[in-house]
Amino acid sequence: MKPIWKTLFVGLVTFLPFAAVSAADTWEIAVVDTEGGKAIVMLTPDGESMLVDAGFPGTNDRDTKRIVAAAEELKIKQFDYILVTHYDGDHVANIASVDARIPAKVFLDRGPLQTDGNQGGIQRNMKSYLACIGDRKRVTLKAGDELPLKGLKVTVLSASGEVIKKPLPGAGKPNPFADSTKPDIGPQDENANCIGLLYEFG
Repeated sequence: MKPIWKTLFVGLVTFLPFAAVSAADTWEIAVVDTEGGKAIVMLTPDGESMLVDAGFPGTNDRDTKRIVAAAEELKIKQFDYILVTHYDGDHVANIASVDARIPAKVFLDRGPLQTDGNQGGIQRNMKSYLACIGDRKRVTLKAGDELPLKGLKVTVLSASGEVIKKPLPGAGKPNPFADSTKPDIGPQDENANCIGLLYEFG
């Protein structure tokens, strides 16, 4: 299955061949179906690359092959950053497999594992992930941080169960859809500790 490509312009989304605009004018994104979660491969207007999550290992390397195909389409041979939103298997367990094919310079995540130690699968995921990083740079993200990307503003809205302290410009109004729906997850759930990101371009 081929990823869906989107070329983003200031103020609008449009679908055009890559050759129609110069690289400096575009933010190129591939959203990769990992059949449980998703992975995002992106190339910023200034040519920096980032992978967000990597899906599952196994299944005949299905998710690795899909991510590598998306990266190759963008001519990415090394990721400047790999960002892990949280440590559930459909997000982090395949990082080592992808990194073996397309290595990363820097790893971004939410820091120490906070999940209940009885969840052995998550402990194994974390061990594999840390072994993969080795002596490369690892950065812990906190709510309110801005990712070190050029040509694209990415703000961390949530991480490790914490959220930004005040609304961003233009935000903060009541959300009628949120009043009646509350997440049914506890603080030890990996999803509750997930990194949430706001992408701004143009």
